[in-house]
Amino acid sequence: MDFEKIRLESLQEVSSALKDVEPGIAKLANSMMNLSSKVTKLMLIKYHEELKKQEQE
Repeated sequence: MDFEKIRLESLQEVSSALKDVEPGIAKLANSMMNLSSKVTKLMLIKYHEELKKQEQE
Protein backbone atom coordinates (compact mmCIF):
# COMPACT_ATOMS: atom_id res chain seq x y z
CA MET A 1 0.00 0.00 0.00
CA ASP A 2 1.49 3.36 -1.02
CA PHE A 3 0.63 5.70 1.85
CA GLU A 4 2.50 8.60 0.27
CA LYS A 5 0.39 8.35 -2.89
CA ILE A 6 -2.80 8.15 -0.84
CA ARG A 7 -1.73 11.11 1.29
CA LEU A 8 -0.96 13.28 -1.73
CA GLU A 9 -4.13 12.30 -3.60
CA SER A 10 -6.23 13.07 -0.53
CA LEU A 11 -4.54 16.42 -0.07
CA GLN A 12 -5.13 17.30 -3.72
CA GLU A 13 -8.78 16.24 -3.54
CA VAL A 14 -9.48 18.42 -0.52
CA SER A 15 -7.46 21.33 -1.93
CA SER A 16 -9.45 21.32 -5.16
CA ALA A 17 -12.67 21.56 -3.14
CA LEU A 18 -11.47 24.97 -1.93
CA LYS A 19 -11.60 26.56 -5.39
CA ASP A 20 -14.84 28.42 -4.57
CA VAL A 21 -13.60 29.74 -1.23
CA GLU A 22 -12.29 33.29 -0.74
CA PRO A 23 -8.58 33.26 -1.75
CA GLY A 24 -7.19 34.31 1.65
CA ILE A 25 -9.16 31.63 3.44
CA ALA A 26 -8.26 29.04 0.80
CA LYS A 27 -4.56 29.88 1.19
CA LEU A 28 -4.77 29.53 4.97
CA ALA A 29 -6.72 26.27 4.65
CA ASN A 30 -4.13 24.90 2.21
CA SER A 31 -1.32 25.81 4.61
CA MET A 32 -3.10 24.07 7.47
CA MET A 33 -3.76 20.98 5.33
CA ASN A 34 -0.13 20.84 4.22
CA LEU A 35 1.02 21.00 7.83
CA SER A 36 -1.47 18.32 8.84
CA SER A 37 -0.39 16.16 5.91
CA LYS A 38 3.26 16.43 6.94
CA VAL A 39 2.38 15.49 10.52
CA THR A 40 0.41 12.48 9.25
CA LYS A 41 3.35 11.40 7.10
CA LEU A 42 5.75 11.68 10.03
CA MET A 43 3.36 9.72 12.25
CA LEU A 44 3.16 6.91 9.69
CA ILE A 45 6.94 6.78 9.38
CA LYS A 46 7.38 6.61 13.15
CA TYR A 47 4.61 4.02 13.43
CA HIS A 48 6.28 1.74 10.89
CA GLU A 49 9.68 2.22 12.52
CA GLU A 50 8.17 1.17 15.85
CA LEU A 51 6.55 -1.89 14.24
CA LYS A 52 9.93 -2.92 12.81
CA LYS A 53 11.56 -2.54 16.24
CA GLN A 54 8.89 -4.71 17.85
CA GLU A 55 9.28 -7.39 15.17
CA GLN A 56 13.02 -7.54 15.80
CA GLU A 57 12.59 -8.06 19.56
